[in-house]
Amino acid sequence: MVSLPIFSEQQSFIKHWWALLLLPICLMVGVAVLQYSGKLPQKEFSWIGVALAILAAFLLITLRLHTRLDSTGLHYRMTPIHLQWQHIDWAEVSRAYVREYDPLGEYGGWGIKGVISNRAYNMAGSYGLQLELHNGNRVLLGTQQPKALRQVIAQLRPEQLPTI
Repeated sequence: MVSLPIFSEQQSFIKHWWALLLLPICLMVGVAVLQYSGKLPQKEFSWIGVALAILAAFLLITLRLHTRLDSTGLHYRMTPIHLQWQHIDWAEVSRAYVREYDPLGEYGGWGIKGVISNRAYNMAGSYGLQLELHNGNRVLLGTQQPKALRQVIAQLRPEQLPTI
């Protein structure tokens, strides 16, 4: 059964000014293409490096964290890494709350971080939805909308979410 979302958010890893960080990758690819076409003298050049640079740029540009809360639970996915939505049913959650955290200090940065028992999915910022599960695992999903998310958590019925 699909339920209408109560809360939905999509976050992107790349920011507008990050285009400057991608400039060296674009220059490296451009030089490689010109060398390959014969318009520049052939130098020793690693095509593996170019391929890795293109892959890194692709991931930075396309990486998105999608979060959705509805009456059945929490749904999330980090595209293009997760091909399918991940789901945590409300019955699995012992506590859910929005908190401020230190991405570098607690998890070592942004992206998919941590170990299976304490995992974080975040793009930017320092606020997230912390879920504590009955099996002892913890999941943190970063958010750029902490106030709206707090309101949604507060609106959920107690039988859907045992502890807020």
